[in-house]
Amino acid sequence: MSQAVPITALITVYNGAAFLADAIRSVQNQTLSVAEILVVDDGSTDGSADLARAMGVKVISQENQGAAAARNTGIQAASQEWIAFLDHDDVWKPEKIEMQWQAHQLCPDAGLVFTDFSEVDEGSSEARVPSVFSLPESGFDRLKRNFVAADISHRPTMDQEVFETIKKNVFLPSSTLAKRDLVISAGLFQTDLFPVDDIDFFLRCFAITSVAFVERPLMRYRSHSNNTTKNELRMFRGFFRFTDRMAAAPHIYPAGAIAVLTAPEALSPKYSEAARLLIDAGETREARRLLQESLRLRKSLWPVVLWVLTWVTPKTYRFLLRAKRSLNVPKQSRGART
Repeated sequence: MSQAVPITALITVYNGAAFLADAIRSVQNQTLSVAEILVVDDGSTDGSADLARAMGVKVISQENQGAAAARNTGIQAASQEWIAFLDHDDVWKPEKIEMQWQAHQLCPDAGLVFTDFSEVDEGSSEARVPSVFSLPESGFDRLKRNFVAADISHRPTMDQEVFETIKKNVFLPSSTLAKRDLVISAGLFQTDLFPVDDIDFFLRCFAITSVAFVERPLMRYRSHSNNTTKNELRMFRGFFRFTDRMAAAPHIYPAGAIAVLTAPEALSPKYSEAARLLIDAGETREARRLLQESLRLRKSLWPVVLWVLTWVTPKTYRFLLRAKRSLNVPKQSRGART
């Protein structure tokens, strides 16, 4: 058996006993073994920690603080030079670590190594999306990159192409191998930006490192009702906090990233869509504030229509909403999560 590579497989879990065993086994079954498997249990009440211990892996338990805080705990406790993140409901294909380690050896200056991934629905073994990198809307194929081997490429510089791609859910923690020193230098995950803390984290890393890609779907992302990305309003609020953070501390992000991610034509519709969700929830005061931001960035009719709707009675609003649905008026496209 070959010697294990200096990687900590960091699995974070919160009430994920239904999926956790699959995640751990996917690490244990790697064709190239990692030196450490560490599970951070973020306050689970379903026996997740006991399940992990029974499978022979190291467990750290903490009070529930969220996925970002759990990753930070694991990063600080990891004993190895590299960290491979894995959410409890995702799994790796057997050759993931072997190919990422090969990419690291071929691109030694890359502090991050991403893999392609597939998406499956809960309860299904068939991939709904076999390859996210191959999706035209992901923008990945438009990235300029240098191939160093079959299915392995390198991106030495970060520019607008990469910043456009990061908005499309192409880079996920569970598909990432990261150098521990780099992660610490970049400032770990920001817990107050959840659930878009990973975008913020990757951008801060991009400011200080090049990246490598394994262009083969070696991680399986499981889509189910409890995914944090299902809560659209929470996603929008996290994204607005993130853009405020970028504006307050532009020096820690790559040059040009702020202009791409906060362009008026991109940000204004997000304020409007978040306002629509707030109107649905009856939170009209906050909706008006976001609509003001939308109109400040770009003048258009849709936020004006929504502004008017914030002043009608709930009964009238429900009537108009039913009428809209009966006419099958298409809803404004939401695009990617950011």
